[in-house]
Amino acid sequence: MLTDLFYGIFSRASLALNSQNSEPWIWALPGLCIAYTIWRMWSFHLSPWMHSAEVCEVPYWVPFLGHTLSLFINAAGLINRGIKHFRGSYEPFSIRVLGERLYIVTAPDDVAMVYNNKVNFSWDAYMEKLLESFGLSELARKVSWHKPQPGPSEHPRMRSMNPQYKSLVHLIEDIYKMQLLPGDKLDAMLNNVMSRLDTWLQWSNLHGPFVMESSSSARTISTKELCAHLITDSTTRSMFGDLIFEYEPEVITNLAVFNDLSWACVFGVPTIFTPKLNKARKRLAIAVQRYLETPAKERTEEAWSVGSIIEATKMWGMDEESRVSMLLMIWWAAHSNTINACFWVLAHVIYDPSLVAALRKETEPAFKNKDMDISYIMQHCPLLESTYLEVLRLVDGAMSIRRVEVDTFLSGKLLKAGGLVIIPYRELHQNPNVWGDTTQRFVPERFLRKPKLSSHSSYRPFGGGVSYCPGRHLAKAEVCGFLAAFLNRFEIDVPLGANGKAQRFPQLDMTKPATGITACVADMDLFVSIKPSNWAK
Repeated sequence: MLTDLFYGIFSRASLALNSQNSEPWIWALPGLCIAYTIWRMWSFHLSPWMHSAEVCEVPYWVPFLGHTLSLFINAAGLINRGIKHFRGSYEPFSIRVLGERLYIVTAPDDVAMVYNNKVNFSWDAYMEKLLESFGLSELARKVSWHKPQPGPSEHPRMRSMNPQYKSLVHLIEDIYKMQLLPGDKLDAMLNNVMSRLDTWLQWSNLHGPFVMESSSSARTISTKELCAHLITDSTTRSMFGDLIFEYEPEVITNLAVFNDLSWACVFGVPTIFTPKLNKARKRLAIAVQRYLETPAKERTEEAWSVGSIIEATKMWGMDEESRVSMLLMIWWAAHSNTINACFWVLAHVIYDPSLVAALRKETEPAFKNKDMDISYIMQHCPLLESTYLEVLRLVDGAMSIRRVEVDTFLSGKLLKAGGLVIIPYRELHQNPNVWGDTTQRFVPERFLRKPKLSSHSSYRPFGGGVSYCPGRHLAKAEVCGFLAAFLNRFEIDVPLGANGKAQRFPQLDMTKPATGITACVADMDLFVSIKPSNWAK
């Protein structure tokens, strides 16, 4: 009834505004104000009171537009505002984005329920959106979800490659799990990546665009450029070998642009607004296209997973442009978060000299033969592991997405079928009910003192459920190995900035949605002066 009244007043006001008679204008504006007031009262006061079982909505001022601008300007601030609006209850609430309601789930128990109930909360909806955002055609997306059937017309390799006859999307997920979960295939990729990183992190080899100043005894390094260059180079070569660099010599530069602006691709920002992203993506796509056209016998250095995915997309009959987009999406996902994680771990440690000394002492045995012993680093360095986990807690700004398949109650609140559930990791990782009064602080020993926190429902740097990141083992080895080698091989100093003052600690870039580990503000960096340690000379 109140809704009918609102639309009745609004319709009369609209007619008055369109009338040629000047007199109705006097009535129209008050009418619109009354209609707007009724809408606000109904939407955010009366309706929540009358329908107490439904998820409440964070108030907004502009109908339909809702929280859209706030989400893209400062998503974390918007979600924090929602938590405060509902007095820190951490019950599910919703925001409005372009007319659509998004459910925000932040309580640890509710998050666990969403991840564990893959029937009521589907991951596939997000994957479909991601495939579309990265440029797969409508037909290719339909092909990707098709489940093949056994029979005389099946591809000769289908039975051996896909014995459970899963869809292409789910087969690729299985391929990546086989490559990246503990086993022979992970060992092969891990050894490949770490040997390349180990080679890079030698004084004689540490040259590149990340070196700002150099002398015979010291160099000034951009840590942002260092992490991007070394991780991109090592990961890309472990996936495609050296061949991809022959097809696109500026791989690292273009991938850096792609990583910085990938949020626009993921969130479907029109390409007219992203010329730098478009240019970088086009160059990378051409390289991938040439790589796909290269006979398999000449792609001798590619990872098992890459070859398997190339074969699978061809087996399903996917068009060439969509195959390029699929491989580009996988390439981006393989290293973008690791770059940012390396940067933030390095930054947090370098600003704490006592922590630098403690980590050097703990990791030194891994370099007794000068070559890096990654097994020792992964198994015998608890302070390093705790430091890594704590940094991820502070900098992970990702949001996990699920679609509600059937009406479901969480904490007594009804989430309706068809809605999207957003799980914001930053709010999980800063819940004071879990992390106490030091939630905003970097406490490197936190997970050392309380190891069970790493498996708490409010700690999700790698997601959960069917989307639990299989690359977590490789990422940990890369970041921890990178840091251990950097600390042991070099003497490190943080020089004063150009203004003669101490460099500010880099700030998280909260101005755009994060697709994983939040990057640092674009015009900020951390410059360090290094020289070889005594034993590394």
